[in-house]
Amino acid sequence: MISLHPLVQAQLLFEPEGRKAYADMAPAELQKQQQADSFYTQQRANVCVVCGAAANLHRFHVVPSRYRRHFPVEFKSHASHDVVLCCVACAEGAGKLQYQRDKELKDRYRVKHDEHTQIPETQAKVAQKAAKALLGDTRFKIPAARRGDLEQCISDFVESEASLGAGTELVRKAGRAWEDGMRAVDRSLPFTGDQLASVHDFKPCPGIPRSDPGQLIVQAVEASCGVAHFIKEWRTLFLQAEPRFLPQGWGVDSKTSRAFGKHSRFHCTSTDSGKPQLA
Repeated sequence: MISLHPLVQAQLLFEPEGRKAYADMAPAELQKQQQADSFYTQQRANVCVVCGAAANLHRFHVVPSRYRRHFPVEFKSHASHDVVLCCVACAEGAGKLQYQRDKELKDRYRVKHDEHTQIPETQAKVAQKAAKALLGDTRFKIPAARRGDLEQCISDFVESEASLGAGTELVRKAGRAWEDGMRAVDRSLPFTGDQLASVHDFKPCPGIPRSDPGQLIVQAVEASCGVAHFIKEWRTLFLQAEPRFLPQGWGVDSKTSRAFGKHSRFHCTSTDSGKPQLA
């Protein structure tokens, strides 16, 4: 124990797993790493990182979850660096940048859908839940960024599935009402109301499982530039939204992965033999 006043301070008798590599760092590299670490230890303000607004905030994923969910565990476990606060308007603006990048990635890695291959039933269920949420949101209360994720999920599903079939008359009626509502608020239609109804009532048939577009792109990334570089690309893209209130220590070159101690349940799955990864 070091002191009791004004705050309790304790001295650890061991070096934390994440800092074991610090001893091998050059002074300039160590200073840069310690500055990046300050991101996790500071008290952050509850404001939009882009414009500074304090109302209507929600979490925005700098690296979209449709890709991050397919990363190796050392790149996605307890990774809060790329989850920031944004207001609805700023999240919508940053989301548009991300969806444009989605199209570029599909072209870059030539990700196309095989119409003769059945997508997994789990993806169908996710798309159906998204369709149900949109059809139930008649007053457009879902935040713009979340709505964008739902729309992207359904768009990917519509592109993947060759034969959606037709939804029931009741659901088709709700789909047309959703379509009219989108036009009333001057929103572009990512798909038709009938397609939305078809996704809602979709019944998957047995077939050969296939990966979703996000998984295919991540697999291509791992075989080419690597996940760390991919993450930094998304961070660089987010800077195009001109964020002026990012927490201290947030940066494009901040570490993208973490190490796991010997007592972690992920220790055996770490790809770096237990050595901290500070890429």
